[in-house]
Amino acid sequence: MLQSPEDAQDISQVSFITAFNKIEQWSQAVAFGFWLRRIVINQSLDLLRKRTPQLLIDDGNQIIAMIAGETSITYDHSHDANHYLKNLSPAMRTIIWLYEVEGFTHQEIGAFFDCSESFSKSRLARAKQQLKQLLNKQKQEVSSYEKTL
Repeated sequence: MLQSPEDAQDISQVSFITAFNKIEQWSQAVAFGFWLRRIVINQSLDLLRKRTPQLLIDDGNQIIAMIAGETSITYDHSHDANHYLKNLSPAMRTIIWLYEVEGFTHQEIGAFFDCSESFSKSRLARAKQQLKQLLNKQKQEVSSYEKTL
């Protein structure tokens, strides 16, 4: 979700501290792992909301993002799934992750975003459509490159 091992480590630490401080809110009717996972997801979403890029320029394999006045430069491989996921908004990337990898329902995902179930369904459909377009574009580029050889 976060696209950064350092951020994931920070969120893990903050989440465990939060869980420790709020342990009295845990109901044994819900598995501890599920309760902790919700804390981690909420912390991750909060971080993503704070770091919404102000400007994103994709120059080949170079991505330059202006985040809170700082410029970060990262390089990506076009064969990597993360390359395509990075082209999605944080919300769409998160919804794909929660639905496809974590197995949450649309109702649960909607609740994470304080939105409806249909919000999750429509964002997931849009995200998949955008990924399909990116993959088709990549196929066309590879095909035209192979023709020039």
